[in-house]
Amino acid sequence: MTLPDLVAALATSAGARTSTPSPRREVDEGTDTGSNSVVPIMPPQVALLGGSPVSGNAFGFAW
Repeated sequence: MTLPDLVAALATSAGARTSTPSPRREVDEGTDTGSNSVVPIMPPQVALLGGSPVSGNAFGFAW
């Protein structure tokens, strides 16, 4: 069993959906990901505000 086969088998047994990479650059149907019609998803901007009466230790790892 090859490593890709093993990973696919483990993913399937865990209930994950898998996909197979395509050697082609075109999509089979729908909008191509290189199209100008595709809008990138920007990561969210998050702020943590603290101060009295919130302790800096209350933020934990996020701070």
